Amino acid sequence: LYSEDFTIHRTNEGRCSQISEYFLTLDGSLPSPLLISSNIYSTTMPFTAVLMLLCAATLSSGAIRPLSNVSHGTILNFEESSRRLRAFRAIAGYRPASSVSDYSVIDLDQAVIESELEKETDSAFENARNIYENGGHSRSYADLLLGENPHTAIYPGDLFIGKNENGEEVRGKSFRSQHFRWLLLEYEITDGDKYAKCQVGGLNSTGIYDTRGCFAKSGNLSRVIDGEYFIYPYTYDPILDNQNARTIQGFSLLLQSSMLTCAKCPYPDAKYFADYYGTPTYGNEWIEAAYDKRATSFERGNADFSQYDHAPRAECIKKGAVCMNVFMYVLREFEDALNDCVPDCSDCMDDSVHNWDEGVALYTGSLEEADGAPDGKLLHQIADDHCTLFKTCSRKGNQEDGTSKVNLDLLALFDMGQDQIIKRQCEAVRETKKKIADLMYIPLIQGVLLNSYRLESEGLQVEEAMGAVFSASILPRIHAVNEQAAKTIYNNMRVNARSTSYISVRDAFLSVYKDLNIDCGQVGGLWDKSAGEYYKDASPCGETSKQLAIIILIAALASAIFGLIATIIYNRGKGLSLSGEMSGKFRSERSVRIMNEKIVRFSDGKDEIDNTFA
Repeated sequence: LYSEDFTIHRTNEGRCSQISEYFLTLDGSLPSPLLISSNIYSTTMPFTAVLMLLCAATLSSGAIRPLSNVSHGTILNFEESSRRLRAFRAIAGYRPASSVSDYSVIDLDQAVIESELEKETDSAFENARNIYENGGHSRSYADLLLGENPHTAIYPGDLFIGKNENGEEVRGKSFRSQHFRWLLLEYEITDGDKYAKCQVGGLNSTGIYDTRGCFAKSGNLSRVIDGEYFIYPYTYDPILDNQNARTIQGFSLLLQSSMLTCAKCPYPDAKYFADYYGTPTYGNEWIEAAYDKRATSFERGNADFSQYDHAPRAECIKKGAVCMNVFMYVLREFEDALNDCVPDCSDCMDDSVHNWDEGVALYTGSLEEADGAPDGKLLHQIADDHCTLFKTCSRKGNQEDGTSKVNLDLLALFDMGQDQIIKRQCEAVRETKKKIADLMYIPLIQGVLLNSYRLESEGLQVEEAMGAVFSASILPRIHAVNEQAAKTIYNNMRVNARSTSYISVRDAFLSVYKDLNIDCGQVGGLWDKSAGEYYKDASPCGETSKQLAIIILIAALASAIFGLIATIIYNRGKGLSLSGEMSGKFRSERSVRIMNEKIVRFSDGKDEIDNTFA
């Protein structure tokens, strides 16, 4: 009954009875219902089978709705439903309603970039740069040279079938415009795979590329048009001509067209950053300057990497890639989902849901797996890493281990937003997106506070670099609400800062939390695990240990006084109640005696009246 992609398989053994009627959908639309009623064919363990079915449907998108107009006794057609009921891979607890696994594997590019940077050599840095600019895992495509100009038009989405070097079938769909004999085919992802099995792009310089799923270096492509087969001979270089249409660099280069000048643009967060730095490609400029060991060319917030060796530049590159480029493109996907949301159009929601799912996939990445395991490389992992240092893990945000409260809150909002889009609640999902954006800044703030504290006490160049890149990832948002606070943070945290004051940085953030729609409790304080207490001057909201002790003492005294007052009031009320009860009891006994006397008197002595009855 159960397989990796939740496809339902038919079996005629066993029977289960009297199950409530439901219909199941993946995208919230209302297709022909899958009826689960009083006769279900399942496995020899019927309850297990039914629970697996309901679990699969629930996880797929949460869209399980009661169906009241169906009579009992309907057989569930597993063969028909297996073609429609399909759940997509979960992403750290989130169940997408569309296929976005190829999008999430951008974190595999990030993983290889970090691996190369850790080698701390010029050649390894060039390898990392090649992957940053050219990708390796996401949206793989082949750039093929046809033997002659095609005699028929080729449109985006047309399917072509060829072979790899082992003679195995490889599929690809055309995309972009076809130029004469050059044909671009995006590799098709087969069921059960996260990404295309052809992985080259910028990996070609590292020697870890994989061409097993690529088209052979020469051969024939087949294509069917109206039932007629057409053959296209081709040649290409599998190492140089297999590329990637999605890269971490591209997230920054596309910001101008996709977030500032597009329809319904500019998007607010993108405008904060473009206005502050004076360029929409601020993320790419930061990263390229770190690779080149030079200064940036911003209007404000500049950084000069010329004095940095490999290790600090590596921190600026890898965290800049995630906290600048990926961060903003996550918000871009959510904004696009809002633009595609049409309240009065039930058939217009596929693009909106897909963009929403893409935003979650990019925030989380593929390495987190279905349950959010601590192996990621993107924003989800940064939030989990920082919650252990600020004691903001768990649903209550008061533990030092586990999933961060930020991620748990975001997961709830991701689910809520998807459901609102499916239900076409477009205004509601806009508010949900705003809450998501606010929460996403919290781990960046924690990164600044952490490294400002370390930098003040240790003064190491690596901590300075990490503090600088986290600051650069949030300064434009601070500047939009309080320019002076942004200047304070920049002057203390910039590359080659003269000095750093943790208290100054902390207080600057405290002054803008309300404007950022977050509170100091969500950010937490720097937690010393070994001592079981917060570091000096690093408690949540800036309270010192003495201040916290005073607050606790006041709270305890207030509680004691309140308890004493409540006890007095209760005892007084109880005394009055007891007095009333005694008085009432006396009056009742007197009434009974009077009633007995009257009953006996009216009975003319003929009958003995029972006092109990009276």
